[in-house]
Amino acid sequence: MQPLLAHTGGGENTSTLMPIVMPIADGVNSYIDDYSHSRPDIEVRCPNCNGKMGPWSCYHRHPRTRGGRRRVPIYRWRCAKCKETHGVLPDFLAPYLHHVTEVRESCIRSYSEGATIEEAAEEAGVDARTVSRWVARARRVLGGVVSLVSNLVAELTTMVTWPKVKAEGTRGLMLLLFDLGDILCGATVTCGAPGAFPRVNSSNLYYL
Repeated sequence: MQPLLAHTGGGENTSTLMPIVMPIADGVNSYIDDYSHSRPDIEVRCPNCNGKMGPWSCYHRHPRTRGGRRRVPIYRWRCAKCKETHGVLPDFLAPYLHHVTEVRESCIRSYSEGATIEEAAEEAGVDARTVSRWVARARRVLGGVVSLVSNLVAELTTMVTWPKVKAEGTRGLMLLLFDLGDILCGATVTCGAPGAFPRVNSSNLYYL
């Protein structure tokens, strides 16, 4: 199982660095059902030295979902070789963000399909300023993945109307990314940004 994202500090130390994000469960409910009292049975490799990591400790996060906050256990692993520790986040969470991926994704998708910031925020029950930040980040991200999208489009010319996407600007690119995710679900794609993507789908938007 490949991590979606892992940033490191680059040195040998015992600090807890940026969490590793992995597709561990289908969503927050199944994760809590399966792993509230025991950690996932997965192999974790150190993003710093590729050494095998062993169980270490646990902490909790309280992300916002559509149904309110949930208490989610986050398990840490420690590298026997370089002694670094990393928490492993299920991929419905993102480092430092308070809302689960489903909520962020639904707002960006609504905006890409024509809703205003305020409409997308009201539908998801999120503050409009928060949604505005998510959309702004998506705009910045899209600037860095145009070459990736172009390569995918070149291979899928029979499935995508590229001139229409260009005419619709940023919203068109956002919607295209979601559509390509549906087409390519299960594919493995790597790009210049940090991280490896075990699958291409709309939940990867934050990590691109």
